[in-house]
Amino acid sequence: MKKIVKICLFLCVGLFIFTGCKSKVDSETSDKYTKKAESIIQLINEGDNEKLNDSFDSTMKEGMTPDKYNQIADIIVNAGEFRSFTKSTVSEKDDKVSVITMTKYDKATITFTISFNKEDKVAGLWLK
Repeated sequence: MKKIVKICLFLCVGLFIFTGCKSKVDSETSDKYTKKAESIIQLINEGDNEKLNDSFDSTMKEGMTPDKYNQIADIIVNAGEFRSFTKSTVSEKDDKVSVITMTKYDKATITFTISFNKEDKVAGLWLK
């Protein structure tokens, strides 16, 4: 339990730092990246780490150890069955587009922050 709390705190701090001073995007860009983020979240929900890994940039591929995949899986399992996407916000900063997506599960609400680089690869992933 302490490990999950530490992960959540780390992710919250990262989210706070990462989301400062961003600008909103046009509706076409917002729609495109909202759909991309939802696809990434579906891969996480399905536990399809191979396809998820294929969507990562090189830094994310290096950083996502089996332990980190297991930590994410534990969060998802503890949240229960996925129900819906409830809200998304898209912003842009420093050649990256970030999507904050709130999701509803049986036992919890999880906020995903997913950042995409210029090549549309996942350059950051946070769960809160």
